[in-house]
Amino acid sequence: MKLKIKNFSGIKEEEIIFDGLTIVAGYNNTGKSTIGKIIATLFKSLNDLTEKREKERFFAIYRRLELSIDKFSELKSFRRTELRHIAEELNKLEKIDHNKVHAIFEKYTNNQELNYTAEDIDKIINIKKIPDNEVDLEILTNEFNEVFHDQINNIHNEEIAEINLIIKEKETILRFQNNKCIYYDSNTTIIHSSFYIDNPFYVDYMHEYGFSTEDLTTQLVEEKNNVIDSIMSTNKLKKVFEILNQVVPYQIVKENRDFYVTDKNNLLNVANLSTGIKSFFIIKRLIENGNLGEQDVLVLDEPEIHLHPEWQIIYAELIVILQKIFNLTIFITSHSPYFIEALDLFSRKHESTKITHFYLTKKDNKDNIIMEELENIENIFKLLADPFKRLEEIEYELNENDEK
Repeated sequence: MKLKIKNFSGIKEEEIIFDGLTIVAGYNNTGKSTIGKIIATLFKSLNDLTEKREKERFFAIYRRLELSIDKFSELKSFRRTELRHIAEELNKLEKIDHNKVHAIFEKYTNNQELNYTAEDIDKIINIKKIPDNEVDLEILTNEFNEVFHDQINNIHNEEIAEINLIIKEKETILRFQNNKCIYYDSNTTIIHSSFYIDNPFYVDYMHEYGFSTEDLTTQLVEEKNNVIDSIMSTNKLKKVFEILNQVVPYQIVKENRDFYVTDKNNLLNVANLSTGIKSFFIIKRLIENGNLGEQDVLVLDEPEIHLHPEWQIIYAELIVILQKIFNLTIFITSHSPYFIEALDLFSRKHESTKITHFYLTKKDNKDNIIMEELENIENIFKLLADPFKRLEEIEYELNENDEK
């Protein structure tokens, strides 16, 4: 799998391979998180795009019906469920005209004569006539602007931004101008979910499920497992749970809206777990509730930041094994030499080196983000070691002054 990015945010033109485990290091503000967000948003927005499109049409029709209630006295006593049924039937019509709309209205009003006008019907018909591609472009615009806050296009020029995702030689192309998606074409279907994890504090808001708009919070709460999935996961993930239980040896329990872990026969609210444990809890929960599945996309933005070096090493092996078992696409950004070296060593130990890629990001003299794929990780260690050298110089200067 390959991703080509052109004129997107601070990225002039780059290409990145991610077909297993992709690790990116670099100074702050050199585009690491931007690339991760592009990957996660791309898969999220294209996953079940047809279903999203139909939902948008349905809700547009439903809202139009709600606005009509005050005009149609016969509809004032309608329950919301009845309005939903009307909207669903109207949305299912492949070809729509005044007679078909009349028939559906009369079906739910016991054949009473309604006082709606041709203009009212036309507004519903016009919703159905909006081309699929126009709806898709609006969905993609909204999804990307929600993440990039209306700064999709490159801030250094006014050229059209382009994302080109290549999977088994099949391309998916998106183009943006003035922060709007103006072109979308794909000869493949994205069916896999994406998970974007940039901090462990999503756990604190699991009890707000239904009110929270955060995707990861929803993914942590929702249950997707069935009996067969549970049996297969248990057999398949024995090694994963052995690693997880080193840090999170708890059962997860839900009571009302709150989530707890069992700690020596006591219930501990997950919001009260240590920050480091929450990082492992998120992975454990996504596996146990069946949300993390085969060939999904996992984006981890500096996952080591709340972990002691010992736990960074444990987390690294967990990620490498997860990738191998689920055939995941995992994109990781990191500043930690411990974590990066652990990922390198465990990918060798578990025979995943052919699908493990390391990149270094930096900026050119025009402030554009550029990426360099590395054959080995020595350049990463050199970059991460520079601050330690500076500290050694300071220590040397202080010792010299003390001697004077």
